[in-house]
Amino acid sequence: MVVGSLLLVAGLVEAFAGKLHRQAKGLSALAGAATTLAGLLFVFNSVGHFSRTVVLVTGWLIVRSIILLFAGRYSSGTVRIWTLSSAAMDFLLALLLLTGLSIASLIVTLFGPTAEVVAGFAWIFALSFVVTGAMLLEIASCERRYG
Repeated sequence: MVVGSLLLVAGLVEAFAGKLHRQAKGLSALAGAATTLAGLLFVFNSVGHFSRTVVLVTGWLIVRSIILLFAGRYSSGTVRIWTLSSAAMDFLLALLLLTGLSIASLIVTLFGPTAEVVAGFAWIFALSFVVTGAMLLEIASCERRYG
């Protein structure tokens, strides 16, 4: 529920901020919509199994990275750098989840959700939120400066 709420709020903020993006308004808002959708799936469809949660998060990260990749192609300057960095970070995190899925699933199946697995999963969200936050701040700065 906490993860879903965080994704929901982050997605709404990102969608709103994306509407301010001059060069890739629709794509930037779509990335926020993807995050909002992932948050809604977590909130209203309680995911009980760890492996299904990882698949949902991995899917969200891949979809979001593809959207941001296209948004970055239509951006310029530092906004382009941060948008592509955010896309790359989400894709890298998705790959890390995919490679760690079998090990984490085995650990959770045998021992239940351990603190280390939960903490590692939290870092995935934290890194994605940090890079996305930096991207949104740069978009806001550029839009204020040139808008």
